[in-house]
Amino acid sequence: MFEIGNTLREARLRRGLDVARCEAETKIRAKYLRAMEEEQFDVLPAPTYVRGFLRTYSDFLGLDWQLVLDEYESRFGGFADPHWEGDHSAPAPPRPRRGMEPERRSPETRLLWIAIVGVLCIALLVWVGAGSPEDARTPSPAAGGGTTTTGKPATPTIVARLTGVGGGSGLVVRSRDATGRRIYEGRIEAGQSQRYSFRQSIWLQIDDPSGVAVTLDGVARPVPRAGPYLLTRQGLQSLPVP
Repeated sequence: MFEIGNTLREARLRRGLDVARCEAETKIRAKYLRAMEEEQFDVLPAPTYVRGFLRTYSDFLGLDWQLVLDEYESRFGGFADPHWEGDHSAPAPPRPRRGMEPERRSPETRLLWIAIVGVLCIALLVWVGAGSPEDARTPSPAAGGGTTTTGKPATPTIVARLTGVGGGSGLVVRSRDATGRRIYEGRIEAGQSQRYSFRQSIWLQIDDPSGVAVTLDGVARPVPRAGPYLLTRQGLQSLPVP
């Protein structure tokens, strides 16, 4: 099964990186990096920042950030509150007791707090990579809705499941096509299962067709031979062997 946390952790370990090095390179606090690797998303700030952190971290580790975000949306996106912008770890301010007036702050104090909030907002925008050219080219789907910022309906997510059967098989998974980023390379044994969510396509290299069962949105798809395949919304398309 495609798990966000394990995918991030394994990618980091394959590159020989520790959390401290990742924190220095991505500007994301170490406790948030560990939370993503443990899939403890309630430790992170608001859902808008969770998506930004996942995108930045997965892209830094050489993963396909779009697949990681699609997986997050399919498993956790329905629980996001688009109007909530607080921090899970920040307690609500206490209400003044009846009969007691709230403390009056001087204009200098107010200006100081405004400056602090402004600096924090700029730092958060830098962390999530807001305003980069890539963000301008790729509009993100509106939180909690089914349309993008351009008003066009969002492409539904497709769910593929690969299950090892018989003697298992060697397996390579890449995003979109044969030149896409490698998501997985290894062997899937009988009883093991991997789940992938995508919007366009994924590329598969299957060594033994009798060792892998493929389903697309719950519908079984036959694997007639070994070799490369393109898995799209229409099904499993056999590709020429290079």
